[in-house]
Amino acid sequence: MRYYLIKLTPKSGVPIVYSTLASNGRNNGSALQVDLDIFQTYFHQVAQLGSVIIHGVDYKQLGQQSNLNGASISISVGMSAGLPFANPAQSGEIVNGTVFQAFGNWQGNQVALNLLVLPSTINPDENVNLSFNWIKGTTLQTAIQTTLKTAYPLMGFFGATSPNLVFTETQPAQYFTLRPFCEKMNAISKQLNPDPNYQGVSLSATVGGFNLIDGTIPPKKTINVAFTDIVGNLTWIDVATVQAKLVMRADCNIGDNIVFPTGAPVTNVATSYGQLRNLISFDGVFRINKIRHIGSSRQKDANAWVSVLDCIIIGAIPST
Repeated sequence: MRYYLIKLTPKSGVPIVYSTLASNGRNNGSALQVDLDIFQTYFHQVAQLGSVIIHGVDYKQLGQQSNLNGASISISVGMSAGLPFANPAQSGEIVNGTVFQAFGNWQGNQVALNLLVLPSTINPDENVNLSFNWIKGTTLQTAIQTTLKTAYPLMGFFGATSPNLVFTETQPAQYFTLRPFCEKMNAISKQLNPDPNYQGVSLSATVGGFNLIDGTIPPKKTINVAFTDIVGNLTWIDVATVQAKLVMRADCNIGDNIVFPTGAPVTNVATSYGQLRNLISFDGVFRINKIRHIGSSRQKDANAWVSVLDCIIIGAIPST
């Protein structure tokens, strides 16, 4: 069965919980319909806010909707036990963030609570003191970690970048929001490493904290996709970039390696430089670059509960 767990904690401190599981852990067939659209991407890339719509809430919760602005929100998704190919181990938390805006919708006998969600507790456009000081002879990773740990002391930190990103002089700078800081770090790293295939230093927020990568250090985690996890075909959407639609899962993060099963069907579209790829299907190691979780819990179509991954191939694309 499709699984979700949404926990809202308004400033009053009294949590509101919606779940497809009953208190005894069994599937709840009376769970409310939830529609969601959640993005995970790098801070230097533009992405819209996440959206969550909870249908059928009671009027008391709808009447208190104004108090949900700024509330903490945790969202877990995936599949619970029951269906033959469901894998509960792939379920988990995808959002530990903040409600940017909440509003109710009451039309006829249809009542819903709409939430616009920041996927993390960090707002990349919020004013913050980012005092950057890149000491001569130290790595860019060290300078970035020092800056972020000072500005966001409660956030965790993982990932790694190339140890060769070292400058010859001390470089002090001051930034006031996170987004331009990440854009500048990405640009600086590409100046130090002019390789056209180099992705640059990229920072994203996950439920575990900041994730800092540049594609040169192998990630600790590699996800092996089963054939039964794939919904439809893999699709080449750009040079060296494939898009995969999988049964909704929470165990994927940006920067993870992912391996698709041998012989997985791949589709070329007219705008994806298909003439440069002669293989109808391709298997290999990719790196996750973007994630979008799309779901409507009571829609029967398999496309209505999926995770869409944009993945970049590691290494050269075979020509034959």
